[in-house]
Amino acid sequence: MEVLFIVPVKARANVQLFLQAEIMIRPEDYIIEDIINSGQVAALFQPMVFIKKKRVAGYRAFCRSCGTGGDVIDEVSMILSADRLGLVLQIERLFRKKALEGFSFFHKRDRNAIVSTAVSSMAVKSGLSVKSFLDTAKSAGIDPSGIIIELVESEFEDTVMLCRFASTWRDAGFMIAMDDFGTGSSNWDRIALVKPDLVKLDRSIIEGISDDFLKQEVSRSLISLAHKAGALVVANGIASCDDALKMMELDADILQGDYFSVPGNAGEIRHDNINLKIVKLSQRYRERQVACRLRNLEARMETLSIMDRIIDEILSRGMYRADEAIAGAVVKYGNIECVYILDDAGIQITETVLNSSIRISGVARIFHPDSIYSDQSNKGYYLNLMPDIESYISEPYISAATGNVCVTASKRYISAGGEGRILCVDLST
Repeated sequence: MEVLFIVPVKARANVQLFLQAEIMIRPEDYIIEDIINSGQVAALFQPMVFIKKKRVAGYRAFCRSCGTGGDVIDEVSMILSADRLGLVLQIERLFRKKALEGFSFFHKRDRNAIVSTAVSSMAVKSGLSVKSFLDTAKSAGIDPSGIIIELVESEFEDTVMLCRFASTWRDAGFMIAMDDFGTGSSNWDRIALVKPDLVKLDRSIIEGISDDFLKQEVSRSLISLAHKAGALVVANGIASCDDALKMMELDADILQGDYFSVPGNAGEIRHDNINLKIVKLSQRYRERQVACRLRNLEARMETLSIMDRIIDEILSRGMYRADEAIAGAVVKYGNIECVYILDDAGIQITETVLNSSIRISGVARIFHPDSIYSDQSNKGYYLNLMPDIESYISEPYISAATGNVCVTASKRYISAGGEGRILCVDLST
């Protein structure tokens, strides 16, 4: 059980403040004063790979220290302890100083390299000075245009404070990134308000994304939103080649994670290994893109072939036996979820014939097949059939008939009686 107790604070300037507030100080908090006074903080760096340009664009700086027992103290733990002692600005200044000093190793070799460093909401609330950081950057010989300030948007209850800080620091020449975005209490509207230069997707979204359809769709939406707002997207937490490939497919701009390199001292980063991974990753991406296009082309041709065969069967049975033809198609082609026919106005003129082997979502009142005379004229598979477009295949979506992910293929044809008709087929993905 963790023991908390009230003690006088050793930081002389803050004794009265903390005695009056009766702040509960943890025993391990006292080491923070020693860390600040001695400067015993090490900066580690993790490469940020601008995958579209096939190169390392910069580095994310992390600060670490050691406790009395030799255990590692991470940046967040030090900030929390410093905040309880009223020393958050001092520890943050030390972090920035160490980050920029360490980054100078890369900066001397590549003047276009950037460094990304986090600023806590506690430091912002305590009045972190942009002038102080500008002086630190100047001392390190680094222009602020090469420095990214990461802010965890969800930590800021006060939107005005967040926007004011971002605006002030951007005016001073720094880039602004919204970190850990897309999870917890993230507010999407703040992208438009803050106008960040970069949006960093939270690692909880990225990890395992190659096998998770919902994570992929969330990321697709976030990336689209960020790009429309004029921000680059950083996929943080890339741990595997498959996740890296998926984020490339979803159009992320920068990849960061242990797959390329774990955080390390500036002189320990193996750029030869990173560059080799970038080359191999790019090659696999090209191969996958070509294979995907071929698969999509083959799938489209097969789908349209199935549609033609069903239409042939409908026409061969005559004007009044279309229902029999589409019922037979559901049995014959196993990947069909359901089939129905519309007239030229988008009105359903048959019942929806459902594949009996398809599981329908348990929320039956929401997901159920439409009946005859339902109006489908607002559906994409109807609207996208222009006079000069005979067929259409939708992107994957949640079927209103079954609650499953499917695509809908639609194709115009002329019935045996000479009326315009549209065959619609929902296919499992």
